[in-house]
Amino acid sequence: MSRSWMLLFLLAFGTACRGNGEASSVKELAANPAAGNVLLAFGAAAKGTVIQLKGVEPDLNHMVATFSDPALHFKTYAKEGLTVGGILKKTADIAASMHEDATLFWYYSGHGNLDGALAPEGAILPNGKFLSAHQLTAEDILSSLRSARANKKPLARLIVVLDSCYSGQWLGGQQGSLFKSALQNSAGTNAVAREILLVSASTAYEEAADGIAGGAMTKNFLKTLIKLKGSSTATIGSFLDAMETGLKQDAMETGLQPESVQTPQWYAAPTLDILKSPLWMGSGSSAVSPPALGSVTNTSCGLQGSIAQRIADCDYKRTPVPGSSWSMVALTHLGGPAVWRDDSSGFLWADKAPVKMNYVQARTYCYTATGPEFGNLGSQYPFRLPEAIQVTYALENGLALLAPEFKANQEWWTSNEASGQVYSYNGLKNLFTPGPSSDYLMTNCIL
Repeated sequence: MSRSWMLLFLLAFGTACRGNGEASSVKELAANPAAGNVLLAFGAAAKGTVIQLKGVEPDLNHMVATFSDPALHFKTYAKEGLTVGGILKKTADIAASMHEDATLFWYYSGHGNLDGALAPEGAILPNGKFLSAHQLTAEDILSSLRSARANKKPLARLIVVLDSCYSGQWLGGQQGSLFKSALQNSAGTNAVAREILLVSASTAYEEAADGIAGGAMTKNFLKTLIKLKGSSTATIGSFLDAMETGLKQDAMETGLQPESVQTPQWYAAPTLDILKSPLWMGSGSSAVSPPALGSVTNTSCGLQGSIAQRIADCDYKRTPVPGSSWSMVALTHLGGPAVWRDDSSGFLWADKAPVKMNYVQARTYCYTATGPEFGNLGSQYPFRLPEAIQVTYALENGLALLAPEFKANQEWWTSNEASGQVYSYNGLKNLFTPGPSSDYLMTNCIL
């Protein structure tokens, strides 16, 4: 099954495709960390006669979770199911309020037409083409942004990322001339941004893979971004190369032939400098640190207050490992149940349930969790079963060091709330398998 996305780009005096350029003075993914940068993430789960895209909701959730990392310096807004008019209005409202030194990261997950136009409302004709009245084109978005920045200086940077079928049309094919014209027309006093980067999930004639854990490109985009956190050498250009390599490796591991694997594309303007920009601010190894399994006293910790207050309380009562990628949020007593935060993604992980359960029991167990084994957090926020992508990320960040059973020959419940499908995960085989929901498996809840 495939998905579709579209994108738009604005700005500049010239354009360039992949390559190396002069070193930029930009500090990281955002041109200015303190300028009020914004991630706008839109998703369109298809409705009606269109086959529903299972990965849209996970895509938006994972984008927000990742870009909420303070080290990226982005405020986030995500919305699934907006109409064309709703997307354009939100885009204009946000762009109009942004500082001239800010970066706007514009993201779309959903269906795309053969000519590259976006179809966020999911309306479709019997011949398989999306209704033009419900499509979103480059000109639509460009006009919205121009209107928003009228009588204002251009934004410092615009980044557009599309995980949709045929999204490479924005770099070539039928949408290529429209896009390049849009870039030229946005130069001068009417410019929307001083620097742009467009990333598409596929070429102009390829579909983009969709799955229960999200789009294949988005998964590797975020996974690579997290993996390179702290790297003193990673640039935006080397990050995109690594993302493409990871996507192809994942696809081929599932048995796809090389010629069947989608190929992400990117496009920079007015020069290639943006590709030389550091990906993350700061320096250090890009390797994932081990979890913060420091010594703990007999005293409980983190059983009240905000998440930040709970972590601070536990840090005060234990000896955390400096630079680790996991923080203790709550502990009932020494050796007792604990809640940990994966600092790379922001998700909270509670200890495993004491007994195996079927799917309905496991789901209810998480949703109704309120006791000290959940740090008394359940009364404030509902826990739930993890999705496949969240298990994957957490294992890459060291979850197995906290819960060795995740790499043993044990079956764990995972789910996709948007589609209602049920999956189990076998750590030894590193394999996700559909139901049945009547099986009795291990349960772990996240928040």
